[in-house]
Amino acid sequence: MTGRLRTLLARRASRARWGYVPALPALAFFTALGRDEGIPTVLYLMSLVVVCLRQLFRPTLLGWALLFVLFVLSTVSTLYTAAFYASHGVPIDRRQYVLLLACGGVPSATLLLARPRTQRDERGAMLLALILAAVMITPLFTAIL
Repeated sequence: MTGRLRTLLARRASRARWGYVPALPALAFFTALGRDEGIPTVLYLMSLVVVCLRQLFRPTLLGWALLFVLFVLSTVSTLYTAAFYASHGVPIDRRQYVLLLACGGVPSATLLLARPRTQRDERGAMLLALILAAVMITPLFTAIL
């Protein structure tokens, strides 16, 4: 198990650092929105800002997975919320939802394109990183799920 953990926290190639640049302003925006949810949410999101900043200098597989899962879940929850409101006749502000979709979708796409590569001997590491990230990030979305 310690070998797998080392794989998740091992330094990755630095060529994919550009993928984290769109995530920083989106995380800052989400953190500002998180003030309405309370201090724990803000602290949780601030810790992800720290992870994102760290990824710029020392990219790891687990750090990438945490950010990727956050932005994918954000995009999915925004789409779900907009569809739910529209189906029940609740008026929605389209500009607000487009902004929220962009804040989730653009970083999701750039992180997917800039995903870290795994070696032949690291089979299953990407899946393990995504599962651990989903377990850690899902509490932010419990009100929606």
